[in-house]
Amino acid sequence: MRNQVLDHFNTIATSMSKLDWDMFSAEIINKKYFMTIKDLNTLLVQSGQKPLVAKMKDFLFETYKVKRNIEDNPDDINDRFINTKDIISTRLMKKSKKIDDLIAI
Repeated sequence: MRNQVLDHFNTIATSMSKLDWDMFSAEIINKKYFMTIKDLNTLLVQSGQKPLVAKMKDFLFETYKVKRNIEDNPDDINDRFINTKDIISTRLMKKSKKIDDLIAI
């Protein structure tokens, strides 16, 4: 699941200009990396990206949930909090992976 989420956000990161990605990341950092899935989805749409599908929301929650016990989370998946720190570092991870791949050649 984690890899699917990171791949999805890798695709988003590479489709955005550096300025757009920096603005997107700044919004997440301003929220101290904790936001609801609904807030992340809204931010993506405002950045010109497609909204998250239900399956990706489930993957996001299961991978980056803040509250581990299901009883501590709201019933609606959109209102659940996630930690988005790894998500915004996907652009950097993609660059370092390219460098590693080049070194391996």
